Amino acid sequence: MSIRTILLPVLRAVPEKMDKISPMFELIFESTYEILSQYSERETKLILNFIKQCNDMTLNVMNQFKQVG
Repeated sequence: MSIRTILLPVLRAVPEKMDKISPMFELIFESTYEILSQYSERETKLILNFIKQCNDMTLNVMNQFKQVG
């Protein structure tokens, strides 16, 4: 399994915006790919799982803030 295969499911595309933002994020994607290519597939999965959990936690906390105020 390639790093690209692992990384792509994490990204959520908004089809109507892709033409505008795709070129802007290509450099970010390629740079991320270079960084992740330093790690084994197992390590990459671990890193991406950590990032996903942090993102989920952040969204949950932000939603709690919205309910408070």
